[in-house]
Amino acid sequence: DGSCTPVIFYNRQSRTTYVPPDPPAGPCRTVHTVAYGETLSGIAWRYGVTVSQLVAANGLQNPNAVYAGQRLCIP
Repeated sequence: DGSCTPVIFYNRQSRTTYVPPDPPAGPCRTVHTVAYGETLSGIAWRYGVTVSQLVAANGLQNPNAVYAGQRLCIP
């Protein structure tokens, strides 16, 4: 779930910048920032948790849609 904030420049150009939300408050063992090309299953394996645990800890709607810069709570 990526929030986006429109950024408007006075020279009549506009861009949309994605601002990663903070991970949910709660018992996070650590916070992982997703790098380009990483998958939820790879991140889960790295930390010794299941994809289901990551999905639940982060309230993810679509476990296939993680993006670079997203911060994930590792339970």
